Amino acid sequence: MRNAGQRASPRFALIFTLILLAGGMPLAENIDPASDGSKYAWADNVGWINLQPNGPGGPGVQVSDAALTGWAWAENAGWISLSCQNTSSCSTNAYGVTNNGSGTLSGYAWSENAGWITFAPTGAGVFIDPSNGDWSGMAWGENIGWITFASTGPNPFKVMTGWRCPDNDNDFVRVCAGDCNDTDASVHPGATETCDGRDNDCDGVLDEGCDAVCDNPEKVSADVRVTNAVSDSVYPSLVWTGSEYGVSWHDSRDGNNEIYFARLDASGNKIGADVRVTTDVSYSQSPSLVWTGSGYGVSWQDYRDGSDEIYFTRLDASGAKIGSDVRVTNDSAGSLYPSLVWTGSEYGMSWADNRGGNYEIYFARLDASGSKIGSDVRVTNYIATSMRPSLVWTGSEYGVSWYDIRDGNAEIYFGRLDASGSKIGSDVRVTDYDTLSSAFPRLAWTGSEYGLSWRDTRDGNSEIYFVRIGASGTKIGSDMRVTNAALDSVYPSLVWTGSEYGVSWYDSRDGNNEIYVARLNASGNKIGSDVRVTNSVGNSLYPSLVWTGTDYGVSWYNTRDGNSEIYFARLSCCDNVDGDGYNECHECDDAHASVYPGAPQLCDVLNNDCNAPGWPSLVGTNEADDDGDGLSECAGDCDDADGTAWAIPGEARGLSFASGKTTFSWNPPVVPGGSVSYYDSVRSSMASDFVTGASCAETNGTDTQTIDAETPPIGGRFFYNVRSGNSCGEGSPGRNSDGTERTVRACP
Repeated sequence: MRNAGQRASPRFALIFTLILLAGGMPLAENIDPASDGSKYAWADNVGWINLQPNGPGGPGVQVSDAALTGWAWAENAGWISLSCQNTSSCSTNAYGVTNNGSGTLSGYAWSENAGWITFAPTGAGVFIDPSNGDWSGMAWGENIGWITFASTGPNPFKVMTGWRCPDNDNDFVRVCAGDCNDTDASVHPGATETCDGRDNDCDGVLDEGCDAVCDNPEKVSADVRVTNAVSDSVYPSLVWTGSEYGVSWHDSRDGNNEIYFARLDASGNKIGADVRVTTDVSYSQSPSLVWTGSGYGVSWQDYRDGSDEIYFTRLDASGAKIGSDVRVTNDSAGSLYPSLVWTGSEYGMSWADNRGGNYEIYFARLDASGSKIGSDVRVTNYIATSMRPSLVWTGSEYGVSWYDIRDGNAEIYFGRLDASGSKIGSDVRVTDYDTLSSAFPRLAWTGSEYGLSWRDTRDGNSEIYFVRIGASGTKIGSDMRVTNAALDSVYPSLVWTGSEYGVSWYDSRDGNNEIYVARLNASGNKIGSDVRVTNSVGNSLYPSLVWTGTDYGVSWYNTRDGNSEIYFARLSCCDNVDGDGYNECHECDDAHASVYPGAPQLCDVLNNDCNAPGWPSLVGTNEADDDGDGLSECAGDCDDADGTAWAIPGEARGLSFASGKTTFSWNPPVVPGGSVSYYDSVRSSMASDFVTGASCAETNGTDTQTIDAETPPIGGRFFYNVRSGNSCGEGSPGRNSDGTERTVRACP
């Protein structure tokens, strides 16, 4: 594509500079959001028209919901103004190109060299697709003829705008260019997966390349009591942010039910105090919480208007409330049980609503600021009740599941909605058991298909079931029974880890209700046994399960304290990577098979015993240089408590007498074995025997000479042997002529 900026004439450049100085037009544009050259239109009579003439952030065309402003550059006609605002001339010559909010343009642009350009000529017009920012259609210039904004011909071109496609997180990737979370700069196409339970690179696959298989999930530490109020706190909704947890619930401590929020660090420790989200005289309950990448969105049902309505609000990353509550629904009937998701640029919400005389599933969209987009969408349309929706976002559309009694009993149904909320195809009946009940569905998206779990009474009691659903909504295989207990298992919570599913529920098999967790592989087959999370005298109910990228977090409410309180626990994935018989939850280092509790200390530069005080420090082990002589036991130090010795010294050398014959001296060993040595000088009357009748002329001498005043008898001789030593032991006394080591008495 040719660069119009290189062809700007000095005259046009000067005119534009003068216009800028006079009009004070801000340098802003939202053309070519993907930076792929989608900024050119074509006019048969004047050639290329560049709607982003000075590159990103320059004085190009800015599209908003109401109008277009800024400038375009025609290579043979100069500057084209899209609005009188550019030159502050609206009071004398009002013109401009308008947007009806849905992408249909009208009105006029002005060029000093080409005259008026209409964007809604008879028989044509210019349109912007709000879902992707693509321009289409044609405008008409009174002096330059037709202007075309897209072509797939031999020389394809198009104009694209970031209107409805922002870059709110300033990561240089817009939503329409594939950014799946436009409030988190660490999430965008090309980003590195960080094993944090999020799709960092926006490829639709969670934590690829990470160990998302949670072998042997096991509870770590005690239950964390989140709330401590005199009345009931119930129905938690838990999310993971990538570094900490957020949890919302409804709470009656204020005399009526209000929505509350709290933060927990990655270990589950509470951060700060509870945050009261709602403050109205009526009840607010059943919250649904999501994390956007920079803050939280929470939706709930609220009775402040005299009937149950769906409300929404935003919280920043610290939990502080942003702005006022947003009323989503506005009808005299009941709106219940919202399910909220974040798409990366906006919120999607589903709920049950009886405005039509019975409860049906509805859907709505909210923008990133919480403002409602369009009208409510009715998803179901039957004379019977549809209830308890579970909504997910796939990256391009929504999936929603609910239970429905259109068939005379409660059955699980599933449906799809496109990004705008329009329904795709017909409702899919998932379960089919006539007189029995299937309820409380929970839906998860894997990146290629859906997983769906629910409570089912087909076995005579309530059990947890699971099934897979293809991206097109087609059921894959048969229903799979997850639980098999004598009593009831209800209210599942389902998550996808990137490799497998985790499902939690509450269960009465133990005589009271307790929280359980199980694993299912990608095919839905159960892995291992149920894991009991709680073991308390009260009832533990309504779990909310999340995956962090390395382990599970689960929240629930519990009656052990005499009232209902919110609790939390973590389940670590206790892999045995090194194959030493100890999994990572019961040892300190699962990367080395030589390290485990009670392991013998080896010379492998590791503290092998997990039970050792101060692990993983090497202090106190044979790997440490305890005496500061530069050597550890593993490096050969024979006495690591004595800094003057590290090896047994070698043989003393070169013994000789001074002229007086009472003093003899020697040279220290070639291998000293330390910085300090002692010497034993042994006297004998026989050269072949330094044991029988031998005596010590000097013991533990610290220099290299001995004075011996003893004289041999007349006709006799004295023979001497000098042996070195230190705290590591005694050195060699030398060797006999046959090569064997001499035997010398000990001194003293």
